[in-house]
Amino acid sequence: LYNIKDKYSYEQIDMIKELQLKINDIEDEKTKKIALSILKNENFINGISRDSISIVHDDLHRSNILYDGNTPIFLDFDGLKKYPITYQLASHIASSYILNDSNFNIDNVLKYWNQGVDREYLNSLIRYRLIMGLIYFQKRIENSEYNIEDSELRDKYFKTFQKIRRI
Repeated sequence: LYNIKDKYSYEQIDMIKELQLKINDIEDEKTKKIALSILKNENFINGISRDSISIVHDDLHRSNILYDGNTPIFLDFDGLKKYPITYQLASHIASSYILNDSNFNIDNVLKYWNQGVDREYLNSLIRYRLIMGLIYFQKRIENSEYNIEDSELRDKYFKTFQKIRRI
C-alpha cells in the first residue's frame, strides 16, 4: 500500500508487512475491512514512523506480572518483539480487555505512561493487536494445534474486538 522501504526502519516495515501478509487469513469481512483501514490510516503510518522502537512484551497483563515487594517480575517472554514503544501500551490494554480484567482502568494506565499518547494512534495499535491475536488463534484452530482454552480465548478475542470496534 505504501512505498515503505524509503520511510521506515526494519522493525516498522515488519509491523506493516506482518499485517499486509495476514489480511487474507482474516475470515470475517468486517474485520478484514478494519485491518485494511489500519494500513491506510495516515495516523497509524505516521505514528509508527515517529515512535521510538523498543523491545516490547506482547502479552503483558496482570497474570504475567508478579511482585517481589515493590519490584515487578515479568513472565512469558514468548511474544517479545522489536516494535514501536506505544505498541507495549496498546498490547497491555488489548490483553486487559480480552481477559476482562475488572481492575483495569485505561485512564490510570495512561496517567502513568511516561510519554504523551496520541489516542487515535493508540486506538489503531489496539485494533492491530486484536486483529493479530484473532489471526493467531484462527490459524491454531485451523491447523488443529489448539486445545479448548485456545478456542475459548479466540472467542474472547473476537467478542472483545466486536465490542471495541468503535474505539
